[in-house]
Amino acid sequence: MRDDAFPVKWLGRQAIVAFPDHIDVSNAGQLREQLLSVINRGAAVLIADMTVTASCDHAGVDAVARAYQRALVSGTQLTLVVTAPLVRRVLSINGLDRLVSIYPSLEAAIAAGVPGTEPLTLAPARAQANGHQPARPTAITPGVLWQLIDALGDGLVLTGDDGEIVLANQRVAEMFGYEQAELIGRPVESLVPADLREAHRTYRASRTRGLRGRGRWADGPAWPGCATMGAPSRWRSASARCQQRAAISFSR
Repeated sequence: MRDDAFPVKWLGRQAIVAFPDHIDVSNAGQLREQLLSVINRGAAVLIADMTVTASCDHAGVDAVARAYQRALVSGTQLTLVVTAPLVRRVLSINGLDRLVSIYPSLEAAIAAGVPGTEPLTLAPARAQANGHQPARPTAITPGVLWQLIDALGDGLVLTGDDGEIVLANQRVAEMFGYEQAELIGRPVESLVPADLREAHRTYRASRTRGLRGRGRWADGPAWPGCATMGAPSRWRSASARCQQRAAISFSR
């Protein structure tokens, strides 16, 4: 890998990686390796400078997502600098704008240092009887929550009362043959074979639990499973796991 293809500039423990004008399958692999290498070298903050980047396809998004996963494990703060509306939209469609801080200029990203995203926290422990202060609450950032959701072995969807999907994790997208972003806004019945959709609407309205059913792939074929109603929803195929305690959950 040529380092000059994606130049790295260090400012103390901040590392700035310059992205190219266009990111696609031809260079995304090398870009991913460069980002991972910088994280492995101990950067406290990794700034992905996409100031000149005019286009970024799915391979480029995947490279950033892989870097985010490694950064999360390594304790590195990943931030992006994005100026092109098209690139910002691609990142938004794939949900990266919910995980990574995005700045409109490199100067703003550098000035921010480690971005001070307000973390969610576990409820603080009560003061101990001996007067000692309890341990500080554990921070759970939105990025960590999304990482946990996408790490689930079960597919997970969350719908509104109208049955429209508002959240879907990576596993459910893989199970049904969709891109993750494609599922958002779809009626949950679109994941059910046509001959079962009306029955499913009735089941969903009554929130009946313990139903057997089938899922439907994006290109048409159905696959067997079983269903429970709950919120959020979990999906499993009728494999050995499913036979033990299976649940394809369809709605809130």
